[in-house]
Amino acid sequence: MAKGTNGTSGRTRPDWEALIAKYERSGLSRKRFCEQASISVSSLDYWRQRLRSEPRRRAAAFIELSGVTASPGWDVELELGGGAVLRLRRG
Repeated sequence: MAKGTNGTSGRTRPDWEALIAKYERSGLSRKRFCEQASISVSSLDYWRQRLRSEPRRRAAAFIELSGVTASPGWDVELELGGGAVLRLRRG
């Protein structure tokens, strides 16, 4: 089994984190989302519970962005998951 996978689907923890964030933004029912994502409702529920109950790992202090140009007045919006949004504005 590859390190970081759940042993059945081959999805890693970051894969599940991204999938759950996508579900939470989707506005779909669990059943409909799972049908579209080709996963079982029980897997979604398991990983949502698991990720909620585990302490969050610290993210890297800095993330390098490439291909980004800044203008005198700019807006940046990052969806952080769990309904949290970071907005930066300059101008």
